[in-house]
Amino acid sequence: MIDSKDINAAAQRLDGAREFLHIAEKTAQLEALDAKIAEPGFWDKPDAAAEVSRQAGSIRATIADFNAASALLDDCRTAYELASDDPAFEEDAESAYKRLRAMLDQFEVESWFSGEFDEGDCIININPGSGGLEAQDWTDMLYRMYTRYCDSKGWKLRLLDYVFLCNTHSVQL
Repeated sequence: MIDSKDINAAAQRLDGAREFLHIAEKTAQLEALDAKIAEPGFWDKPDAAAEVSRQAGSIRATIADFNAASALLDDCRTAYELASDDPAFEEDAESAYKRLRAMLDQFEVESWFSGEFDEGDCIININPGSGGLEAQDWTDMLYRMYTRYCDSKGWKLRLLDYVFLCNTHSVQL
């Protein structure tokens, strides 16, 4: 069962997430992008407009996720308080806390990828080298691991090349 210390720790982590996700700056940035999108003639240059729209969508998603985590913290606190009167709310408090903790973990991982090129595509080349059959098996395992991970994240994956003799994979993410 969770207690008030767990909830307070989650609240501190959420405050930390507000800082390292730069929520205040992103909110101002989103307002500027939305103003730019609303300008007349914005869609006259489709490539530039698509990039601005993509940036706005990414920022909007980050802010929405943070707001959802804030609401989940409130739900967790409320359910915890109600659990003192009605034990049926203990399960709700525990469930909300677990979801909140998972979101906070995800925020922390996302904070590692804040560079200029972190949202771009990449090409992965998996090559067994000269390790024989075991290296080829390992290459196949890595390929399956990467493709399943991409599927779980909803990322687009395109196989560029697959060499059957040595099981080399080149994948664009």
